Amino acid sequence: MRLKLLLLSTFFFTSNAAEIAYTKQETLSSSKTLSVELSTGWNMVSIAGYQSSDISKVFGNTKYISVVYYYDTKKGYLAYTPGSSSNSYTTIEPTHGIWVNAISPFKVTFKTNISSSSTTTTINGGDVVESKAQSAAINSKNRREITFATGDTFISIPKGTFTMGDNRYSVLGASPEHSVTISKDFWISKNMVTNSQFNAFVTETNYQSDLQKSSSTGCYVYNTEDKAFVPTKGRYYANAFSNTASLGNHPVVCVSHNDALAYSKWLSAKLGVTISLATEAQWEYAAKGTTQKKFPWGDENPDASKANFADLKFSIEYAGSQQGKPTLSVDDGYGATSPVGSYPSGASEFGVLDMAGNASEWVMDYFDDYTADAKTDPTGPSTGDSRVNRGGNWVDDFSATAEKHTLITVSRAADDATSGDDHNGFRVVINQ
Repeated sequence: MRLKLLLLSTFFFTSNAAEIAYTKQETLSSSKTLSVELSTGWNMVSIAGYQSSDISKVFGNTKYISVVYYYDTKKGYLAYTPGSSSNSYTTIEPTHGIWVNAISPFKVTFKTNISSSSTTTTINGGDVVESKAQSAAINSKNRREITFATGDTFISIPKGTFTMGDNRYSVLGASPEHSVTISKDFWISKNMVTNSQFNAFVTETNYQSDLQKSSSTGCYVYNTEDKAFVPTKGRYYANAFSNTASLGNHPVVCVSHNDALAYSKWLSAKLGVTISLATEAQWEYAAKGTTQKKFPWGDENPDASKANFADLKFSIEYAGSQQGKPTLSVDDGYGATSPVGSYPSGASEFGVLDMAGNASEWVMDYFDDYTADAKTDPTGPSTGDSRVNRGGNWVDDFSATAEKHTLITVSRAADDATSGDDHNGFRVVINQ
């Protein structure tokens, strides 16, 4: 029973940097290289051996141990043998596997003693991104979440292979479907960037957005006479709506692709990690995972608990709009944008929120038609006329009957990099 409890445990530690540890059983062979990288992205170190007076351990040629290593900032590394009543160095009996508990970042020096040859090896490991976070947790989807002192929360997305696009939705620019491999774990922001977060960037840097410049025709906002979204000079992120000043926890909209890149650069320096917009492939993978789901949550159509989209309230506030066909049987509570994370039932399989509805999202790629060949870490064409945005928004329905924005996960749209819409924002990723 104790072994089972250890396997299911997630350990947290407090020090100057955030530290999180995850426990998993691994079967080892006789090897001098005992560092294990798990599919979850955690870098683990396995140390096998006998009693020692310091953190160096001697690995026997055919010996295995069952032990948890953990870090105590005052006492150093301690070994715990299941069945023992003490958390201290002790004689370790051979078993069939090893239990490992490692913090991030970490450095462990240990000795190997194989075929009478003794060497000393130093293993560096751990996740540098996590070491800079203020707190860490495991979310309801069993994914790691980290939160920085700024309040930015990111979710770990594991590397993997999935089918990008969907031949059922060719009208949405989603065909031909093709195999894509994401070769490295990455972190994606749990929520879209909010008005408050973007305002913090502007205040600190005195940034002028593209839509504020004299050459800009302004943000695309809804015109009640035209019953359409038209560029309106003088409209930008700070006055996208008449009450934007009170919408601090709503996604920032009326921002250009260039604005999103500028924000990413600022946040990178502030947090000390590499932040950018997601590639289109990263975004779609984080939204639907490895299965061909219609929406981030599955195949069932959205209701008031899953997304903010064209509904009864939208039909009242934007009567006659030609953008989306409202679902009058649904009232999601908002005519336009909503506070980020308001629809947890609509989370993706990784726990990422608002990947369908609320506001569409800029991604890094220039737009281009798909091809059927398999790809690894695609970044799109090197040049182009427009940048991709994904995800659908508060204006959209969930149909696939015309070439337009929609909540369907694989749908694609694109706009000029200097333009902005009152229904388009962004989120960011951390690449490792």
